[in-house]
Amino acid sequence: MRIPSFRGFLSESAQTGKLTHLQHLEDLLLDEGAAGIALAEEVLNEFHQMLRDGGVSQSMNVRTKWDGAPSIVFGHDPADGKFFVATKAAFSKNPKLMKTHDQIVDAYGDSGVANKLHTCLSELALLRPKHIFQGDLIFTDDVHEQHIDGAEYLTFRPNTILYAVRKDSELGQRIARAQLGIVLHSMYQGSGPSLSTYHVTPTAPMAFASLAHSSRVVAIDNTFDDVSGTVTFTQSEEADFQLAMHRIREFAGKVPVTILHMFSTEPLHGLVQQFLNARVRAGAHAGPGNRALQELITFLIDRRDREVVERKTPAGQDRIRTQFDGWLRELSTHKDHAEMWFNLHSAMNTAKVLVLRKLAQAKNVATFVPTPEGLRATSHEGFVATSHSGRMVKLVDRLEFSRNNFLVPKQWA
Repeated sequence: MRIPSFRGFLSESAQTGKLTHLQHLEDLLLDEGAAGIALAEEVLNEFHQMLRDGGVSQSMNVRTKWDGAPSIVFGHDPADGKFFVATKAAFSKNPKLMKTHDQIVDAYGDSGVANKLHTCLSELALLRPKHIFQGDLIFTDDVHEQHIDGAEYLTFRPNTILYAVRKDSELGQRIARAQLGIVLHSMYQGSGPSLSTYHVTPTAPMAFASLAHSSRVVAIDNTFDDVSGTVTFTQSEEADFQLAMHRIREFAGKVPVTILHMFSTEPLHGLVQQFLNARVRAGAHAGPGNRALQELITFLIDRRDREVVERKTPAGQDRIRTQFDGWLRELSTHKDHAEMWFNLHSAMNTAKVLVLRKLAQAKNVATFVPTPEGLRATSHEGFVATSHSGRMVKLVDRLEFSRNNFLVPKQWA
């Protein structure tokens, strides 16, 4: 079977998708099987070329993933030309496009999200956008002055990560004057009277430049800077990355299509995704495949027993037992192959983390995670890789960031 090209894979969301969810690179294996492996390898190889030769990728659009929240969509509604702001509910079956403050009150009451949307409606209109944009809100009225390591910073914590910008820097001076900060990462293009017919693309430089200037809004383009002469793999890091890629190819060759298909098919697919997220929360994302498989079996047995109890009829209970016992039997019969699936997933994560930790050295905004003992230095949330045809994949160190994201309460909720 011919594996479609990287660009061919990435075309689907550009044709029909809205930016409501980005998948982790290693979980492409779970979602798309052999196709996901090919896509992940292509993305990793593009980042490798950047870190080996310097410069930015010519085949991918690479953007820094800021830990902003909530996600905000804004622009002029193609149906009536009126300015609106919205959360991801802009893409629900009944879109929530907020065009007046009264609409925000009716839809969200006096919640934290409502307060953010009120500010967005008042301030983002000052940018006079000619396109529909999407971005992550990073501050409104929650900027603080903070003394860190002998210097004065302006800090804000939109979600999990606390960002710190030198007060005397150009960006710090802009933040001090502003009422709102947003990192723009996407725009929507299309025609017709409905936003539902538009498709997502990365924010084009000319579209970003077309925004009106306002001292009340700090709008940041999240394009990743050229890393030439700044961050490149050392000889040791190059060897570690090559070993990780070798293991990806080795393990991929040992996982049969039947296992890939079983893991990628609902409803087992959704259960395995829950299991992987639970391992992140527990801090056990990486590790040998035999341990991961045994933990998955325990997870499925516990889930089976809980769902059986919830069923009210013997027939419903038998149906659950039959379904789960079938999966458990397959995992036992194909134990070696299932363990290899988890080894492959772990190897993909290892290669990704090697890239992330190197790219983190190029950041120009300090990032921390608040702890009971004080601020702990951390890296940016991660990066988003997008092909010219529009498919977006996120690279996040899940043990560093996603576990915190699961456990730390949202600041805006």
